[in-house]
Amino acid sequence: MKIALIGSITSPTAPSGKGGTSVFNYTLTSELRRIIAPNDKLVIFASKNSKIKPKFYPICKESTLEGDSKTVLKESAAENASFFKAMQYIKKNGFDVVHHSHFNFLPVALSVSMGLKTLLTVHVNRDIDFIDNLKVALGEDLKKILFVSISLSHRKVHSDINFFTNIYNGVNLKMFKYDYSSNKKYFCWLGRIIPYKGLKEAAEIAMRTKTKLKFAGPIQDKDYFLEIKKKYPTKLVEYIGVANAKKRQNLLEGAKAFLFPLKWEEPFGLVIAEAMACGTPIIAFKRGAVEEIVQDNKTGFICPADNLSSLTEAAKKIINMPDIDYVTMRKNCRQRVENDFSAHQMAQNYYALYKDILD
Repeated sequence: MKIALIGSITSPTAPSGKGGTSVFNYTLTSELRRIIAPNDKLVIFASKNSKIKPKFYPICKESTLEGDSKTVLKESAAENASFFKAMQYIKKNGFDVVHHSHFNFLPVALSVSMGLKTLLTVHVNRDIDFIDNLKVALGEDLKKILFVSISLSHRKVHSDINFFTNIYNGVNLKMFKYDYSSNKKYFCWLGRIIPYKGLKEAAEIAMRTKTKLKFAGPIQDKDYFLEIKKKYPTKLVEYIGVANAKKRQNLLEGAKAFLFPLKWEEPFGLVIAEAMACGTPIIAFKRGAVEEIVQDNKTGFICPADNLSSLTEAAKKIINMPDIDYVTMRKNCRQRVENDFSAHQMAQNYYALYKDILD
């Protein structure tokens, strides 16, 4: 079986970085290479500056954009030309399955028109035109795509799609060390700095509870970032930059809790699974896939959406929790990820799916 995994080229495919989809593609590729049969072949298609080993097919010289927000997800002629060449290579070399994990409609439409077995993991909401463009381009042939959701809640956003299956994203557990100790002094937040990710709400919780907040991530809305910096003192709300793998580990592992006050319906929320892998409980609004990942009162607290008072009370519960209960919660977090959100399990599910659709 020959498998082509076409990744996003908005950011390098790497174990950590600015694009969650690119991290997903790196993790899935790494795990698949460990488990596929010796006579199977897997080729990842990504930008040339990606961090994949040993080999991959370079779609373009460098990743095209800094991040993946709505404002930068614009398909260019050069981007489409690069994807077109990749699809020609796939067709010429007789790949059995083409797994798309990106948000450019052209290679998906080409994959279907070339008569290839086409699988698409849907990472995005409807704030960009990816799915709508596919519907226009393919018409009735849209049903030839095997759509994979990354959470059951995400299907509500795409109610017009007939999903083939659901496969949760997975965390490379070897990359995230866990710490069950109770002597944690700060809350943390990690993500793209843009309003709907809820950084300002996290800073407000830090202010209300008088607990330091450390946050990291690429600045995609400079005005929003400066507004937060102006309102909240650096001694209380500290920006530590864009987090590489080591900085990400240290930030998550050392936190009392991870604050996740989303302002939108997050398709999955890989960062909270990563935090839980470090043993760090989650305090989150009830949005998106939160209820599918976080177990209320066991691996953190889930609060009504947009209710800062409830979120504040949950934060105080964590702060005042007896050590024995807090340590138990941290152990529950790690166990939850090991049981249900490991990269190995994710790869096994995708590999089984590849084989099933060829039978």
